[in-house]
Amino acid sequence: MLLKKDEELAKPTSDQTNSHSGAYRAGEGVVMRKQMIENAAYEVATQVRVVEDSIDGAIAEIAELQARMMRASALAHAGYGAIHPALEALAAAVGGLVDSRGAVVGCHAALADAKGKVPGLRTVAFGDGTDCPPPSGIAELRVVA
Repeated sequence: MLLKKDEELAKPTSDQTNSHSGAYRAGEGVVMRKQMIENAAYEVATQVRVVEDSIDGAIAEIAELQARMMRASALAHAGYGAIHPALEALAAAVGGLVDSRGAVVGCHAALADAKGKVPGLRTVAFGDGTDCPPPSGIAELRVVA
């Protein structure tokens, strides 16, 4: 089922000629459909990368929060029990994010496998020929303790 946006894309433009029968050039619809499939696949691949980067960013931010909590506790000379419940909650949050990260990795692998089963996508690569869009940024590791 085509979406309204896709139907608009499928309409001929002013530079496309109709034949006398009203049919468009042979193969034109096939090319349009292939392009629509490629565009949809690219959008999915790009969004997978955004989700992966978001989860990784959240894990890194939690690590930073944990380090700051430990520094604040040390500066305040608070006992171990003072921030322990907060550290446990933070550890549970990291565990959930790590589980989510693994699920997204599984999703990514399943999508990469599915790509090989979709006609027209088996030979498509985006960018430099790698299977997936590159990460949006690379962060250098730094000492936080």
